Amino acid sequence: MTIWQEEENITFSLSNNLLINGTGSFAGDTLILIANTAAEENFIATIAFAEDGLSFQGPYRVEDTNGIIKLEGILEGTKGRCPIYDIDSKGIPR
Repeated sequence: MTIWQEEENITFSLSNNLLINGTGSFAGDTLILIANTAAEENFIATIAFAEDGLSFQGPYRVEDTNGIIKLEGILEGTKGRCPIYDIDSKGIPR
């Protein structure tokens, strides 16, 4: 899973395109992620970040259009490295 945040805007995806139009929002230190699946179900995750902000854990579920849970589990992960930008070869970004 890749999560992008730019100010208050949060989007996310899975590498296999299982989730479509994933968005998120923060409630304190908890990130709430919602997306549609390729099978037209709803993916919902509530992820809490560790105090240092480097790891996260939280439950997720996939519901059909009637709200019946089809899949559930726990997401765990760590923060990826920030991309490196080479000013010497690319110049100062504008």
